Amino acid sequence: SHNDIDSIGMEYLANCDFPELLELNLGNNLIDCVGIENLSSCNFKKITSLHLCVNRIGNEGIKNIQKCPFKMLKFLNLSMNNI
Repeated sequence: SHNDIDSIGMEYLANCDFPELLELNLGNNLIDCVGIENLSSCNFKKITSLHLCVNRIGNEGIKNIQKCPFKMLKFLNLSMNNI
């Protein structure tokens, strides 16, 4: 968290291969709906906890989250995202 990650950073992150990743904290960044769309192509198949609080996701970003391949996700923090 607190890394100034934006849409471009999310594109790089989505191209990383972390098939065993269980938790990812991306809170307090600059992630918008395009950043979430970039995340939808990631290989985080085992992720169970995703923190996206205090970003710029908005309603369009919520639609993009539905495209993410997180079948094991149990916790999703979207607080303070202008939703």
